[in-house]
Amino acid sequence: MDDLKLERYLQSTAKGFFIDYYDMLADLSIPNRDVITIIRQERDYTSDSCATRVSKARSIIKAGRGDDALRLCL
Repeated sequence: MDDLKLERYLQSTAKGFFIDYYDMLADLSIPNRDVITIIRQERDYTSDSCATRVSKARSIIKAGRGDDALRLCL
């Protein structure tokens, strides 16, 4: 994932969301649907909005750019 795509995905995710849920998002043993359910119980996101955020955030992490994204959030 190049820097431009990282920025775009991070914007789609929202920096605060990425920071707040990083540990859960980084645990790929937790299925997306379970992560979405947990987050929707805590935040007022629609299912689609939450699914997009989780998908983009996990794409960042799977690409090995999680630490880079966290640095950009600070």
